[in-house]
Amino acid sequence: MKIGKKVTKAVLSATLLFGLLSGGSLSATAAKHSDLRVQSAVVNADAHKDFGKIKKSIQTIPSIKEIPYGDGMTFHSEPTNISHPFSSMYSSSGHVDIWNDYGYEEKEFFQSGKGNIYSINKKDDPYIISSNNDYTTRLLVRYPQDPSKFSGRVYVDILNASSGVDLEDTWGRSYDWYMNEGHAYIGITSKTNTVNALKKFDVTRYADLNWKVNGKDENGLFWDMLSQLGSKLRSNSAGDLLGGLEPENVYLTGQSQSGMYLNTYITLFDDILGNSYKGKPMFDGYMNLVGPGTTYVNSGGPQPSTTYSDTSVPYMVIMSEFEHKFANLPGMPGISDMAEYERKPDSSTAKNKFRFYEVAGTPHTDPTLAVIPNSAEIALGNGTGRPPKEYDPGNYESDLNLQIYVNAAQENMHKWATEGVPAPSAEDKWINFNETTTNGKTVYTPKTDEHGNALGGIRAPQMEYPIATYFASRNGLPFESNGSMVFFTADKIAELYPDYDQDYKKPFIKQAQKLLDEGYILQEGFDKLVNYAEEKKGFGGPDAEKIYAIANEKPTKIVEKPFDYEAIGFHQEEPDVAANPHLSHPYNSMLDSVGAVDIWGDYDYTEKEFFLSGNANVYELGKVEGNDVPTIKSGPHDYTNRIIVRMPKDMKDFSGAVYIDILNASNNSDMEDTWRRSWEYYMENGHAYIGITSKNVNVTALKKFDPVRYSDIDWEADKPGVYENGLFWDMLSQLGVALNDKEQSEQILGTKPEFVFLGGQSQSGMYLNTYTNVFQPYLYNAKAKEYMFDGYYNWVGAIPTAIQPTAVIPTANDPSPKSIYKAMGVPTMVVMSQAEFGFKEGAGLFPSYKTKKDQNSEHDIFRLYEVSGAPHSDAISPIIQNNDALVKAGVNPRKYPTSSLPNTIKSDLHIDMFVSGAMQNLYDYAVARKNNPNADPKQYFPAADDKWINVDPATGKFPRDDHGNVIGGIRHPLADNPLATYMVQSDFMTMFSADKLKTLYGTRENWVNKMNASVNQLLIEDLIPQTVADSYKNVIANNPTSWDKK
Repeated sequence: MKIGKKVTKAVLSATLLFGLLSGGSLSATAAKHSDLRVQSAVVNADAHKDFGKIKKSIQTIPSIKEIPYGDGMTFHSEPTNISHPFSSMYSSSGHVDIWNDYGYEEKEFFQSGKGNIYSINKKDDPYIISSNNDYTTRLLVRYPQDPSKFSGRVYVDILNASSGVDLEDTWGRSYDWYMNEGHAYIGITSKTNTVNALKKFDVTRYADLNWKVNGKDENGLFWDMLSQLGSKLRSNSAGDLLGGLEPENVYLTGQSQSGMYLNTYITLFDDILGNSYKGKPMFDGYMNLVGPGTTYVNSGGPQPSTTYSDTSVPYMVIMSEFEHKFANLPGMPGISDMAEYERKPDSSTAKNKFRFYEVAGTPHTDPTLAVIPNSAEIALGNGTGRPPKEYDPGNYESDLNLQIYVNAAQENMHKWATEGVPAPSAEDKWINFNETTTNGKTVYTPKTDEHGNALGGIRAPQMEYPIATYFASRNGLPFESNGSMVFFTADKIAELYPDYDQDYKKPFIKQAQKLLDEGYILQEGFDKLVNYAEEKKGFGGPDAEKIYAIANEKPTKIVEKPFDYEAIGFHQEEPDVAANPHLSHPYNSMLDSVGAVDIWGDYDYTEKEFFLSGNANVYELGKVEGNDVPTIKSGPHDYTNRIIVRMPKDMKDFSGAVYIDILNASNNSDMEDTWRRSWEYYMENGHAYIGITSKNVNVTALKKFDPVRYSDIDWEADKPGVYENGLFWDMLSQLGVALNDKEQSEQILGTKPEFVFLGGQSQSGMYLNTYTNVFQPYLYNAKAKEYMFDGYYNWVGAIPTAIQPTAVIPTANDPSPKSIYKAMGVPTMVVMSQAEFGFKEGAGLFPSYKTKKDQNSEHDIFRLYEVSGAPHSDAISPIIQNNDALVKAGVNPRKYPTSSLPNTIKSDLHIDMFVSGAMQNLYDYAVARKNNPNADPKQYFPAADDKWINVDPATGKFPRDDHGNVIGGIRHPLADNPLATYMVQSDFMTMFSADKLKTLYGTRENWVNKMNASVNQLLIEDLIPQTVADSYKNVIANNPTSWDKK
């Protein structure tokens, strides 16, 4: 009988864990092993009669055969025909060079022998149900090339089968520590599914692997394989595996499913293993990482009821914050129930050396490890490769993992085993859980602090002095084994840690020192934590002071570029400015507009152009992991850029708000897309508009349009004659500084604005995503306790662009932010058309399209609207430049879009009204917050996430009405009262026939009434402003659609 806590319910199955983490089948494996199941059903009343046979099998030394590498083997990221072991470091995703960088050797062996199949009685005692079964399994071995560097330790790792292939999880956690300390490592294949994956990976190399009993795969062979490996390592021939090295101490480890294997193995065999090596233990200690249950004894069952047995050697168990979630899962076929999450008290007695650690904030797995095989290698084995690491907007890969605690646990285990020094206890440091009982089972939920981080547990400095909320389950979902984190905003960081050195770094390192003093980490772990604090992740990174200084620097010079709009006049053909310099005017001037939009006479607005000069850096990403921390690549460099400004002639009519528009470069010249969407809204409400040139191709177009006027524009950085896009970020910040500076804002606008908003459309929306994700820490003035911008807007820009953007869509070689829609401390409004979110049904523009739910917190106010039926762009607008201006700038002229389909014209269902509504919401909230800092954002920003389009699970497509138009989403009046079928991808609509219109609405007046009702409803919901509602009603009243003919 095993001494230890009994679990009366069925414990968590490794089969379940495999299915959940790899997407495999969750059905019980017993069906294909009925012959063994029948035998195991017979309760062996005298199990100890097999004690001698079991011990003899355990002590049997297996045969070993080295399997050589093919000639010319080297590092590779794609499949190769050269024979090599699966999971060789030659195929590691991070190209970990153990040979040259660490002086290590790697070899693969086949281990062959004979093994028993076991079952257990009610006391969890094993007995033999099938004996002398031939087997061959594989071992992956790494050890120091220089014998003098060998520590004498061997760590045997039960390779994890949860992904359908052998994964070296303990090696992944500790490879750097193992090799720096001179320890040897052996991974042993643990399950039939991974044996079959090895055969798929290389059918020739792994042809001799054999895990079959009576012609069927049998997992129950593993226990004797593991024991006999231990006997080999304890024998005089251990050097056969280790290049002649003779081990002094052998430890057994396993993570996740393999940790559950370890628990099962100990429960069944530890009392036999305890004196199997010359009267001494086979293994000097055990370490279980995040394995909260047991597994089947054989392929047909059963499972032990004891999870953690008492052992005379150190038994270390380390749990993350995640494992309690396994108990929340429902029962599955073949499993009567899930295990309750079990804790066992620490003990230091001679027969019960046990430690149980819980590290708060940490996830179950770490997908970032450099030693994990590349995806192409994995795909050869399991057919799928590594699933992509997908994180919700604002979530990043967690930087709080178990590695440094695992290394310390192994070192403490060794000292306990060899010196008798007990490992530090953590029984008083378990995570604080709320406990509830559901269907007779205890369910745990961590108690959290004001930041959403778990209380209790072993406390990493990241948890004591957080810069983020840590989710042990990715994106905060109920069951995702990878963790994630959401970084705090700059204002929250400033509130928590006014002084980086005194309030953050010093206490952070003090907490790390406490962990070192208490023995929970080693010196290498302490050094890593100190380095983490010095990276200043939440504070802008190692270059924070320099980046902040230049991002908050005023432009060194602002020069107006005047023009006489009355003398120039509206035109469709550009004047010869070389011959008539007085006719020089800005590119994008309303004088060039195809609709001759008279902002001067009809709206009492004016238009100006300015050149802004200053200093800007070029940045790069990737030097600091996580949080998209930028570092300076070069600079500062001198620059001169241009802005175009429109504002009321009489600033008494100024609303106080200025909207900065990142001019779109998608057609290789400045495009005022936000102005195009909302020019009437701006002028009817007294807002100012500023467009800023954003890309090198736009600079080239300006210089072609008017070489003299734009001769001073300068975007050169490291390469003479080459315009550097990476300069734009500081140009943008410094425009924000200028508008917040009284003198410079008066130079541009004649007055200092009360509110400044920033945004862009399409490619420019992507620029905004990158700017906000990367530069958020530098946009907050801690002394003034205010942000540079009062809010952000993004129209149809679904992804970030690169930090040094070249192409519209970043390539694999263009480092771009790892997340999107980061919390900004001020509101962010996003409006997407069906063209972007259409990827939900496989037809959108952006495969990586992501959504973020409504946020209404002090530090994160966010909305994302999805407008059904709307296309990405609108090619028709009266404010677009005339074709002659485009051609003069070196851009292709616009052609009026036509379709060959009958009754098909350009769509008139667009997102424009919702764009104006979002900008009005930003303005109204800013005004309210000025008067009341605690203004409730829910009163000013309509809910959005309850109106997203969901894909029909039966068809994989959006639900559509009888006309072929999408149902749901934010509803344009034409979506509810259509005149056509709207073809989003092509931006066309096929008009209904007159007969169909009469059938639908009866009369035109009825349609007008329905449209007006829809507009009124949008107005009630605050999705559109009053001025837009009035304007659109006027459009409806004068709609030219004929109801008497096609």
